[in-house]
Amino acid sequence: MTASRSGAITQNPGAIGRQVVRASVAAIKRKRLPEVIETGHYGYDRRNIDDPRIRSVPYR
Repeated sequence: MTASRSGAITQNPGAIGRQVVRASVAAIKRKRLPEVIETGHYGYDRRNIDDPRIRSVPYR
């Protein structure tokens, strides 16, 4: 039996911003945009909340 892991998921706002700019430029150039644009996310809990990649993204 495995223990359940509770925590939360946060979006990656830096990646969201980069993808918005890329999609905007592509749209201005009349390029076809993908149906889904992956912007990334992180799962976190008390064991990894201090990881620098995660610590920088949750809203406070």
